[in-house]
Amino acid sequence: MQPKGAAKRKSLTSIRVCALACVGLLALPAAALSLASTPAAASTPGLVQGAIPNQTDDTPPYLQSLFGTPTDTTPTLGTDYLPSGSGWNGMDGLKGSLSYLAAWAKGGDQVALGVPIIPSSLGVAVGTLQSGATGAYNSYFTQLAKTLVAEGLGTADLRLGWEFDNNAYAWKAQNATAEGYFAAYFRNIVTTMRAVTGAHFKYVWDPDAYAFDGGLEDPVHPGYVVADAWPGSAYVDYIGLDLYDEAPASGYTPTKEWAWILPQLTSTQPGALGAQPFASQYGVPLAFCEWGVAAPELYVYGLGDDPLYINNMYSFMTTSTNDVAWESYFNISELGWNSQITGGSFPKSLAAFKADFGNG
Repeated sequence: MQPKGAAKRKSLTSIRVCALACVGLLALPAAALSLASTPAAASTPGLVQGAIPNQTDDTPPYLQSLFGTPTDTTPTLGTDYLPSGSGWNGMDGLKGSLSYLAAWAKGGDQVALGVPIIPSSLGVAVGTLQSGATGAYNSYFTQLAKTLVAEGLGTADLRLGWEFDNNAYAWKAQNATAEGYFAAYFRNIVTTMRAVTGAHFKYVWDPDAYAFDGGLEDPVHPGYVVADAWPGSAYVDYIGLDLYDEAPASGYTPTKEWAWILPQLTSTQPGALGAQPFASQYGVPLAFCEWGVAAPELYVYGLGDDPLYINNMYSFMTTSTNDVAWESYFNISELGWNSQITGGSFPKSLAAFKADFGNG
């Protein structure tokens, strides 16, 4: 597995990871595989549009000006992250570390927050999944809930321990034992935060999309069973997916890339239950918490300017039977990673995005 970029917010470094995975291929309708533009967003009621706008730590989250206007969309959901590198009091806001979130509350947009369920201090993790499963850290999540409510974000969507399936984070859960701890810890957090007055959060269980392929061709984690980390539908409001346009190896074409992606979403092959069948089984809607085109970089087999990916993602998101509640485009460019569709690197993809998701 290779790192595929970093999205920084305060002391957080959100590292994207590429994995090798593949299952038997299912076919999309021919229209979905076409490079032709699909209908404009006026035909997609119910899909909440959002983004992680390209910004620095000192820039307020101007969601519309930074992303909506350049893409001819009207996003109403913004994604941000809680600090992960300054210990528990950095994460829970006890000492004012979350004051930057007030800008989101003032803007009035819905907010999705990446919550590092095991933060670090001086580069060392300050907790374990096993201890979290016992309730050892519940007091920090009580404080976090109080902080978010006080900041006007008592209805935020919380991505607890996002991308737990990969090895980028201290809360990684890559075998059945660790996944069991993760699920128990997740339940503890939700139960704890629900008990706080004014807390009306929604909780997102958010692996990478490739976690749903069963690890059938993943040499690092063969036979990975993401369901072992499932906390139960009583504790999950959305099943989140992070899915970028990057291939498992060089030499992929856009068509071959989508044929690799699609089973992660739809497969019903034994040992490789796709995300949509899994979500449907539990009656929980999907959300694309992070997604985007990817420029080819060192260790990143990005497909670059790929309108086919944009069109096919739109088609999947707006097919009502897939039950996708919201999406948040990862509009970031930084050293070693570029998925900023508004930055000039992806003109064909931007045109497709405007045609598909735009106001028309």
